[in-house]
Amino acid sequence: MSGSWHFLKEPDGRKRARALRDAWKKMIDEHADHLRAGKLVTFDNDELRADLLPPGVNYSAPK
Repeated sequence: MSGSWHFLKEPDGRKRARALRDAWKKMIDEHADHLRAGKLVTFDNDELRADLLPPGVNYSAPK
């Protein structure tokens, strides 16, 4: 993963941070049963939605 959290300093940074938080909460809720069961939740590049990453951050799944 590469990128920066610089967007937090921008005028709408808090709004964007809340949207990012909400997207992660939604993802956690979607996988709640797996997480509660102690199963590993992994993501490849196709499964990691863009709304889960801050602006300017790139993710590449491990190979």
